[in-house]
Amino acid sequence: MNDVERTFAVFLGWCEERGHTVTPDGRVPESVAAELLGVSAKTLANWRSLGAGPRAYRLSGITYRLRDLAEFLETQACEGDIEVARRMLE
Repeated sequence: MNDVERTFAVFLGWCEERGHTVTPDGRVPESVAAELLGVSAKTLANWRSLGAGPRAYRLSGITYRLRDLAEFLETQACEGDIEVARRMLE
């Protein structure tokens, strides 16, 4: 299992533990995505307007795929930062 898959699994478990709805294709609302990444929903909106950040979907509101969030986190993290983030989600 690679880092993206591991982070995806952590994100999915975190959502399930907290009762957050995850669509069958693995999408979560913007508020949940923001919490997972440790940023505000406004930051995600700013990133979207700049064409930055994880890919967003406009389906019944703004949603994000957990796999895209995991990939974004893994590609943005500095050495050691990802371990801190993983511990925070446990």
